[in-house]
Amino acid sequence: MCLPKIDEYDVDAKGSPALWKAQRAFLSAELLRGKLHLDCAANRYYYALLHLASHWFGYGKTHGELTAEYLRKIDDKAQKAISRAQSARNRADYKDVPVSVETICLVIAPVTEAMARGLDSAGIKRKTAE
Repeated sequence: MCLPKIDEYDVDAKGSPALWKAQRAFLSAELLRGKLHLDCAANRYYYALLHLASHWFGYGKTHGELTAEYLRKIDDKAQKAISRAQSARNRADYKDVPVSVETICLVIAPVTEAMARGLDSAGIKRKTAE
């Protein structure tokens, strides 16, 4: 299965600050995962989805309210991504057990797909080859 390349989306920081933050959090997660900093990667994958949802609903809600509204109104297919990312992030931030490679592997595909659907829904175009 080929996953979308999130770095190919042309997100403007001024025009879409929450989407820009979402993309940056996702790309940071990818870099951290590549260096095997899995706890930090789990945190960034989760926050990528929160910033994505914040594009539509702002930052004044709890995480639960924000993700529930996003699932209900924007992307009902993102449930697996949000659930897995939140579980990995909770383990990374609040447990004495580090996030495993297996756990991160369960997060990558659903989060990547949710990010692509969210950026597509927001009308963000992919960069053209120069």
